[in-house]
Amino acid sequence: MTKKDNQKTTTSNKQRLKKTVHELKDKVLEKADKISKRNNIQLIVFNEQSIQEDILREAKVLKKSTKTVEIFAPKVAKEVGKWANKRAAVTVGDIDRRIAREIERYDIDLAYVFGNRGKII
Repeated sequence: MTKKDNQKTTTSNKQRLKKTVHELKDKVLEKADKISKRNNIQLIVFNEQSIQEDILREAKVLKKSTKTVEIFAPKVAKEVGKWANKRAAVTVGDIDRRIAREIERYDIDLAYVFGNRGKII
């Protein structure tokens, strides 16, 4: 087998693997969709960018300096992302509590808001 043939084989194997991964992902999402419709569950895909936007939005509501929040929001999102990636499934409440725990290092008032999200304060 020549070097060129070996490269073609490797490339075709990578393409098949990508196709297989996409097919599996589609099947999993389809199965999850069926389960969620049956059990009235809403699935939300975790996104660090949306966490940063939530933090900034809540900071603006509390009239906090957006400059300081922009500094620690990516750090908080990254830590929550690491935590969430270790789990198979988490609830929105779990994520909010984890965000509150991480934000508590930087701003107690903002942490309180995230810790009591969905509750009457």
